Amino acid sequence: MFTNKTFNKTGEKQESAETVFAVGSLVKEAGEYICVPCGRKQYFEKGAMFTSCFSCMANKKYEDDRFFQDLELWEKVKTA
Repeated sequence: MFTNKTFNKTGEKQESAETVFAVGSLVKEAGEYICVPCGRKQYFEKGAMFTSCFSCMANKKYEDDRFFQDLELWEKVKTA
């Protein structure tokens, strides 16, 4: 999971957890996640590892037939 350094009202640094996870990281909460580059949704079970997005891997329109390896991120879908 990535963290984002922000500043509170008094100007002190604080870290806030984001809901973006890299491929290969452990799923800490079961639920639906969305692929950041392409928008495809996929359900992951708690304890599993985030996998590469098959839609991104299958998409051949990227330069040199590569998908965006550096952007392989999943974001937790927020429920209302």
